[in-house]
Amino acid sequence: KRVKVFKKKKVVVIDPGHGGEDPGAVGPKKTLEKDVVLKIARELRDKLRKTGYDAFLTREGDYYVSFKRRMAVAREYGADLFLSIHTDSYKSRLARGSSVYTLSLKGASSEAARLLAESENLSDIIGGTANGQNNSESAPITLNMLQTETINQSKALGAATLKHLKSVIRPRISTVQEAHFMILKLPDIASILVEVAYISNPKEEGLLRRTDYQRKIAAAIASAIGDFLPAPRPVVAVGQENVPSPLTVSTPPPLVLKDPIVKSDTKTVKTVKSAHQKAVEPEKKKTDAARAAATSPKKTAPVKAQAKKSDSTKSITLYRVKRGDYLESIAKKNHTTVRSIMRLNKLKSKNMIRVGQKLKVYSPQLIHIVKRGDNLEMIARRYKTSVTALMKINKIRSRNRIYINQKLKLPQSR
Repeated sequence: KRVKVFKKKKVVVIDPGHGGEDPGAVGPKKTLEKDVVLKIARELRDKLRKTGYDAFLTREGDYYVSFKRRMAVAREYGADLFLSIHTDSYKSRLARGSSVYTLSLKGASSEAARLLAESENLSDIIGGTANGQNNSESAPITLNMLQTETINQSKALGAATLKHLKSVIRPRISTVQEAHFMILKLPDIASILVEVAYISNPKEEGLLRRTDYQRKIAAAIASAIGDFLPAPRPVVAVGQENVPSPLTVSTPPPLVLKDPIVKSDTKTVKTVKSAHQKAVEPEKKKTDAARAAATSPKKTAPVKAQAKKSDSTKSITLYRVKRGDYLESIAKKNHTTVRSIMRLNKLKSKNMIRVGQKLKVYSPQLIHIVKRGDNLEMIARRYKTSVTALMKINKIRSRNRIYINQKLKLPQSR
């Protein structure tokens, strides 16, 4: 019987800025920021829900919500991401474009970022809500924000957002800016503030009033979220038992390797056998000419050819099919391809696997090359492993001591 396993949805909390007594910025035609950002936030929420996310707003109507309450909403929903939506404003009507901000623990990345943060941080006073967190730089929530990984994640999300917003509106600044925003003080949640356009610019104000433009902005931000934190999908495996009630499992983002580096590792078989007591079958010599031709590399596809060419030097391990597995997920866990698994196990259909079945899989040693903005938690989530496992296999003593272009070995998934 086919058993469907429902994975836990990713949670995104969207914060439409201002509201109620606090209108935010006002455009030349009296367009209110609080109204525009609420419409964009609703569009974004609806798009995310249609694509498999749980998305929620910090306010559903025209009323003010304090900073403290907005952050509490994110925690209560168990948010994976937090986005605060705003429009920008300046005394000169020539100012235009979008920008993205993250929290800074040291200071603003520019004078404009500092002034914007000061302006946005006044919202609690305008809205008539006293926020005790404004009074002290030594407040616990500020101390908790001393987590480099969370800020790095926020920067990565911000960069993805800027990239996708370019298709809708020209960015005012092409890099993610930093400032001391009260609303972004979430110690364990990737958080960004998006200024979608200048409401003080007559042309951009006109665009912000249009429903189709609001939808384009929401679609661009939704695409950025999809790149940074892909939504999981239900998986199916063939089993013998009765269909159980839906399970909830946590799944990190799918594997994405831009330039996978495959190395032969003779220690892999011994390691897997001692750790899991799995039977390992050594690779047989290929005497069949047709079979040899099938595994030979193609000159027209350099990357794929490299992976196929190394098949003859990889170790072979046994993978036991679990409930909820399907060939695509097994291939992803083992950094191989569905075609390779089917060929190695002589499977005629990729749907004919069952719970408990042992599949032979190639087990290469994969390496991740650290890029700007990477941190161990992000890398661990991407490759479905743990920070501890990454630190152990790479002999890293401090989780903050990784550098750009560093080659990190990836633990095998079993």
